[in-house]
Amino acid sequence: MDIVIGNSYHLVVFALSQGVPAIGFYDGEFYRRKMQGIMKLYHCENWAVDLRIFRREYLLQLLKDISRNQERFHTYLSQRTREHCQKIESFFREVREVTEKRLQSRTP
Repeated sequence: MDIVIGNSYHLVVFALSQGVPAIGFYDGEFYRRKMQGIMKLYHCENWAVDLRIFRREYLLQLLKDISRNQERFHTYLSQRTREHCQKIESFFREVREVTEKRLQSRTP
């Protein structure tokens, strides 16, 4: 079973972007926002786990749920990554077009 478990934000980002389910632990408000933010982007908020209220049973249940649906999660996470990439590419195309138009309007 492929799954990442850790407290590093970037570890979680890299895993999710490759279609690998990730359980991200956090401690404190700053890291809560980061971990919950990336999980929200992928619609898997319950995979962000607060270390201060962590329960072993919860982790075991998450692992069981993820392992039962491994292929479905992989497909879903990969699709979400493609959607995010398309949005980013579209955004930068628009930025380039606006910038080029503005530069052309300044040319005498």
